[in-house]
Amino acid sequence: MELCSLYRMPPLHLRSRLAIAAVALPATLGLAPCVFAGCSGAPHADDSQPPDAQAPSETGPEAEPDVAIEAEQEEAEVKHYPGVDFSETYGFGDNPGDLDLFVHVPEGLPAGSPLVVVLHGCSQTAAIYAEYSEWNHLADRFGFALAYPQQRVTNNGTLCFNWFLPGDARRNTGEIASIVNMTQAMKTWYATDPQRVFVTGVSAGGAMAIALLATHPDLFSAGASMAALPFRAADSVAESTLAIGAMVDRAPQAWGDLARGGHPSWSGPWPRLIAFHGEFDTIVGPANLRELSEQWTNLHGLPAAPSFEEKVNGHTHRLFAADSGVPALETFSLAATPHGTSVDPGTGPEQGGVAAVWFPDADLYSAWHACRFWGLTP
Repeated sequence: MELCSLYRMPPLHLRSRLAIAAVALPATLGLAPCVFAGCSGAPHADDSQPPDAQAPSETGPEAEPDVAIEAEQEEAEVKHYPGVDFSETYGFGDNPGDLDLFVHVPEGLPAGSPLVVVLHGCSQTAAIYAEYSEWNHLADRFGFALAYPQQRVTNNGTLCFNWFLPGDARRNTGEIASIVNMTQAMKTWYATDPQRVFVTGVSAGGAMAIALLATHPDLFSAGASMAALPFRAADSVAESTLAIGAMVDRAPQAWGDLARGGHPSWSGPWPRLIAFHGEFDTIVGPANLRELSEQWTNLHGLPAAPSFEEKVNGHTHRLFAADSGVPALETFSLAATPHGTSVDPGTGPEQGGVAAVWFPDADLYSAWHACRFWGLTP
């Protein structure tokens, strides 16, 4: 899993010296073998917050799951990030997970537009992921706001979101709480549509996106995951090693119960999901797509077998839909595709992304398909 040493860095103007150090340091220290599973840094510290962030939340694992995490209604302080079409933003409220926030909002975006939260993978920054995934281009084209939470090296030595730690991946706790506060603030600042809030991510970011869907169905209506795992596939660093190796096999009911436990008192509809996974993924075992499918179909009360299956550009495309015909789950098992966010460089209406390590050219642009699944494309 030599992720840090293999990652192709973008041009210097796309990242600050701190971002360069954050990506390079893990490889220098020999931390690459645990790049996805952890290498957690020091516990979250109060003094590592952005200068205008509020004091850490007192909300912890013992908090009532129904307690909403409200963003501060203050005006955001925006710090422009040179050379990248987005800005670093503070003032979003409590930040118990010690994360940073970058935003991209198309010029003249009207009130009532959708909001998409994008979570980068390990050894990546928001700037790197924005450039190679080209989510900003999709936002400009289809009209939605983007929030890019960013991990800090002090939280995780390889910049992975801590999807496997209960203190960071449960409702009202740690990194989950920070991302929720960022999302709530974005809704307030840009008057986005509360019914069209989506979250996506790759690898560790994808696993955290799944955690957000399970713990906050009252906030996110749907999501998209790339090379991810089911919610609570692991609850520790040791367990995460088994999970990413696709050695955790549970019954659909057991997976579904874990997801329902993300918000035990929730009685509304659960978020819809589109999931992508490369069949040649040697970082996160491809069998995790099957386990994730079983979790999400059980969560929605659907059979584990797909209601429709076809080939799209050589990849296996499955739909899992109720009698209404609206898919609660859509999956792509990507043939001959390694770990990462699949792209399809080109100028066609369904093409996009920049091919690089961890951004494999699979002739299928996963970000565009996520927008289609969410109803954001024409």
